[in-house]
Amino acid sequence: MRSATSFFDKTLVRTDVRRYWPLLFVYTGIWTILLPVIQWSDLSYRNYAGDYIYQMMVGSLAMSVAFGLLMAMSLYSYLMNARSVGLMHSLPVTRHTQFFSHFFAGMGMLTAGKALVVLLSLAVQMLHHNADVKATLLWFVVTTLLELFFFSLGILCCMLTGWLLAVPVIYAAANSFAIIMTVLLQALGELFYFGYHSGSMPAITRWLTPVYMLGDVLGDSVYTTETYEYVNGVYYDWETGPRVMNSDAWPALTVYTVLALVFLALAYLLYQKRASESAADPVAFSWAKPIFRYGIAVYGGISFGFGLYSLLVMNSNDSVHTVLLLFCVVLMGVLWSFAAEMLIRKSFRVFRTGWKSAVILSAALVAVCVAVRMDITGYETRVPDMADVVSVDINMSHEDVRVYDATTPESIAAVLDLHEAIVADGRVPEGTEEGYRVNITYELKNGAIFSRRYTLAWDDAAESELIYDAAKAVIAAKEVRYYTILNENSAVSISQIRGGYLSGKAFEMERQLTAAEAQKLYQAILDDLNAGAGVRQPLQKEGVQSTVYIDVDVEPHGAWIDNFYPDFTRTIAVLVELGVKPEQIFTDHYGKYVTWAEG
Repeated sequence: MRSATSFFDKTLVRTDVRRYWPLLFVYTGIWTILLPVIQWSDLSYRNYAGDYIYQMMVGSLAMSVAFGLLMAMSLYSYLMNARSVGLMHSLPVTRHTQFFSHFFAGMGMLTAGKALVVLLSLAVQMLHHNADVKATLLWFVVTTLLELFFFSLGILCCMLTGWLLAVPVIYAAANSFAIIMTVLLQALGELFYFGYHSGSMPAITRWLTPVYMLGDVLGDSVYTTETYEYVNGVYYDWETGPRVMNSDAWPALTVYTVLALVFLALAYLLYQKRASESAADPVAFSWAKPIFRYGIAVYGGISFGFGLYSLLVMNSNDSVHTVLLLFCVVLMGVLWSFAAEMLIRKSFRVFRTGWKSAVILSAALVAVCVAVRMDITGYETRVPDMADVVSVDINMSHEDVRVYDATTPESIAAVLDLHEAIVADGRVPEGTEEGYRVNITYELKNGAIFSRRYTLAWDDAAESELIYDAAKAVIAAKEVRYYTILNENSAVSISQIRGGYLSGKAFEMERQLTAAEAQKLYQAILDDLNAGAGVRQPLQKEGVQSTVYIDVDVEPHGAWIDNFYPDFTRTIAVLVELGVKPEQIFTDHYGKYVTWAEG
């Protein structure tokens, strides 16, 4: 074979295709079933061929993850065998040419298989007189970009180890390490931090987990809509199709395509520096061994340590056993540190050489756990400034207060006061004591979301003047009362009410309301709210609940009131006029009827 320094060697490519054509056959066969074959039986009742193709974008992700790894393991498997790598590197073909020849062979086979699937899919669509060339070609482009990323990642994983079976382990870790560590750290945060709320997955974790991020944006294809005019002048949007790809998909694909080129460049540089003798070594480069050792130890220590701790305290109702958790994490970290050392040295005799790493790791894990337990970041005591808050969500489940996007200064100030009172005087419930739950979420001016989830010891909270007064101020805030009673941010216009309906929640009653009756009842509710009704004592385990469900017909959406309180005197008077017995309007905590006067 003559010497070559180009990016492409025909002999190597032909050899790769002859050796690994079964992989191409399986790949093409699966896609033929998923697209042309299913479309043949499915398009007969679908309005748009593109609908199914957009749904299969997630299938493209799964196929790219699987075959990107398989193709990389196949084409670069010679690096894992001393005889094979010696033979390949003795050929009159530079490593430069070998690297890119294998890469182009892999991408070429995947592309050829997809091209055949595209032709078959378009033929099926045309036979059904329902061809969507744009969606089909878009599937081809998106799938190619996905395969480029995961194939490049698979190649990079192959460069880091001399064990073929270690490649899928490293590949899986690269795709899941960020999200698994985030979940574990969030679980630790829930154990240690009073009020901790993990919320949605952090953006950095989403981006560092390609399968999660791409699955999210590619699986969220949306329908286009058309606006229709309703007979009474109200406009409604209906799903009409065809589907289109989520607008967030292209930025994500662009970022991961750039990363694919970076991975490919790194893999190329590593291949140029990789020693042929590293075949059969678990770690191909000496500089990567500390990363491998400590990475496995930290991951194993936190994940398995937390798992062991959970088993040991599974039936315990006490608070967090800090010392026990610390012991479990350190124990598992040390065990995994020695396990990593055994893999690197290929020997069970690693105590003399591995004890230093175990001590360093133990000290680091202890420092992390102690730092979290001591809350050196001030997480538990942090409360945002009012000037930084745009809106706030407050959920006091026992008080039936669930308000979203409260924006008035009165509401925000009341919630901040309650938050500060909980931080100053809150207690975590222990044992089987019933908890008093308060959830708070702020939207800040910088776009950040600040959330806390509290479960207070009920008796301690009730005895705290700070918490009691602050909770009552939240309940009494005008915006909170309106939102709680009307189940929306603002009242509807009385003139829009066309009728209504009354029904009993605790007794037999069904009554249709005329427009006049519904308007009068709703106006009475507004009058009561304007007069300050809806203020009640917080932290009461036994409260009074209304038994009448009020529904008013307002276009385009109905409005309803499913709970009100004994201080709604005008509302009660109108209900009595409409035939509701006074003694049936309210029940106590045990379901016993109480008159509104008694309430």
